[in-house]
Amino acid sequence: MGWLKRIIIAHDLRAGGESALESAIVLANVCAAKLRMVHVVEPCHFYRQISHPIAVQHDREKIAERAGAKLEEVAASPALGRLRIEYEVRTGKPFVELILAG
Repeated sequence: MGWLKRIIIAHDLRAGGESALESAIVLANVCAAKLRMVHVVEPCHFYRQISHPIAVQHDREKIAERAGAKLEEVAASPALGRLRIEYEVRTGKPFVELILAG
């Protein structure tokens, strides 16, 4: 049953993301597929970008950095076994970025 080559999951770094990851791990093991975790950092509201442009950029970078560290930790988990795992942090609207990640 190796008809899937790559599985992309959105990981929000909360319980919902962990549930999605558990299901994806089972499917990836059955299909011998590569697993790709994607976390999307949404841009700040326009009024905040205008009122605090430097702070907004700095905040978004810190959030993306922390998300990347967390995804790296999840990817290195011994529970994932021998799965081939990639991870990525993107910035934008989640539904758009997940489509583009595919």
